[in-house]
Amino acid sequence: MGYFSDSAAFMLLGTSVVTLLALMSRFIGTKHLAGEPVYIPPSIPYFGHAIGLLYNKIPYYGMMRYKLSDSQLYCDA
Repeated sequence: MGYFSDSAAFMLLGTSVVTLLALMSRFIGTKHLAGEPVYIPPSIPYFGHAIGLLYNKIPYYGMMRYKLSDSQLYCDA
């Protein structure tokens, strides 16, 4: 009985933390300014680009450039 209540409390705490982080990211997230490069949203929040770079290495940049072909990913200043 004690193990189940500890496990349920831990799961409730974990779910609450993940939900709170998601809400904070949504409402307090970064704002895009006009002078900044294009924002590329990750497929997996917080870890998507890191996983993409680890899995695909250098071609990942080309994949992101292809994904955003209608906008300017790299700019010459």
